[in-house]
Amino acid sequence: EDVDDQVLNTVGDSIENNEDLKENDVKVNVAISFDGTADASGQDGKVGTASDKNGGDGDDSTGIAIAYDGDSTVDGGNGGDGMDGKNGESGVMGMVGIGNADGTNGRDGGNGGDGGDAGLLALSVGEDVTASALGGDGGKGGDGGKGGDGGDAQQSAEDANSKKGEKGTSANGGDGGNGGDGGDGGKGGNAAVIEVPEEDLEELDDLEAAEKALRWLVSISQSLESTDDTLNNIAVGFDADASIPS
Repeated sequence: EDVDDQVLNTVGDSIENNEDLKENDVKVNVAISFDGTADASGQDGKVGTASDKNGGDGDDSTGIAIAYDGDSTVDGGNGGDGMDGKNGESGVMGMVGIGNADGTNGRDGGNGGDGGDAGLLALSVGEDVTASALGGDGGKGGDGGKGGDGGDAQQSAEDANSKKGEKGTSANGGDGGNGGDGGDGGKGGNAAVIEVPEEDLEELDDLEAAEKALRWLVSISQSLESTDDTLNNIAVGFDADASIPS
């Protein structure tokens, strides 16, 4: 079977069998590379900050990546890590007539963001090439803040220049904050490799590669018409990488 036909059949089957395309209006990104890498992965979520301690969710890929004599990737974006909780403050030292204070509790850590889902298809053609369609990793939950130390005991009476008294007991330390929850991992997608020995790969000039890319894009567009989904961003590289952040 011709390599072109294998590419078109694989892409068509992936679109036809993708339930997300049937249930949602998806804008599909397409990256095609000849002698380079094709990457239509989702972007990673933001890390937690002082204004929002929770990590952001990784983007879904919604991509198709086809690499001719190269590697292809449509991984979901990784979830951002949650911010660590703020440590509690130490209690003040006791003084005559005033008890020593407990330390304050540490703040809870932020939750990690969820990983994004992988794209529709990563397809590589060639020898010793790879295709990756992994769901994004969930972000790490932030560590809970450490509880503040209890205030030191009251000074002795002599030190405090007052009537003699017993040294007070130490105050309690604050409780540590709870660690944030880790994010959920994203859903994996389809990845396929069409094995073609290096010596059997066609030597393509830019015009021939452009004709292949156009044929593949037209076929993808026609396949998407039946799902009410549309092409969004397109990147094509000739002897170069093609990359589309979602």
